[in-house]
Amino acid sequence: MARPQVVAIIQARLGSSRFPQKSLADFHGKPMIVRVVERVAMVDRIDRIVIAVPFHDNELIDTLRDHDIKNIVRGPEDDVLVRIWLAAAVHRADVVMRVTGDCPVWSPAGGAQVLRAYLRDKQRRQYWSNDTLRSGWPDGTDTEVFSFNLLKRSRYARGTIAVSDREHVTTWMRRNQGDRCGMVTREMDSLSRMKLSVDHPIDLERAKAFGERIIK
Repeated sequence: MARPQVVAIIQARLGSSRFPQKSLADFHGKPMIVRVVERVAMVDRIDRIVIAVPFHDNELIDTLRDHDIKNIVRGPEDDVLVRIWLAAAVHRADVVMRVTGDCPVWSPAGGAQVLRAYLRDKQRRQYWSNDTLRSGWPDGTDTEVFSFNLLKRSRYARGTIAVSDREHVTTWMRRNQGDRCGMVTREMDSLSRMKLSVDHPIDLERAKAFGERIIK
């Protein structure tokens, strides 16, 4: 069997109502989105990293290119599902690792565990995550790994898919996979309760303080 092409897709945009242009916010000397790309690049088994951005976010695209990040796919801002699907299709993904661009201290170790669980799953489940609402992993280390076939099915499920599914990308997958969703867990501790994703400026300061331990 041929080795599957694993494509990590990072979704990012400038139009956040709670924290406009947060992808470009400084995070220890570099734009936050660049820090996310650097963290994802630490996972060995990934074949390609792609940034999925809205059509009109030219400033974000220029910033990525300035940092020698060239795998960029544009898509609709409000239909993130289609944006992710376009990025996966253009780069011929067999397996997609989805990461959001507001996680500057994303865990390469956690991401690698989720990807490894998917690739080694003898049950061949098409969706794995470390669902940070219940896995013991802290918010801001979220990773989802799923097959391109499952992504394609959700993309074309127009008769049953909701607007919220298109915004949140994987809700349709999780509903339709049910107990065939795999999850990587860790022991609950004080870290489990931390919020390390960036939705507001105050979150950025919290993530920066945590990032001082790991950003070189």
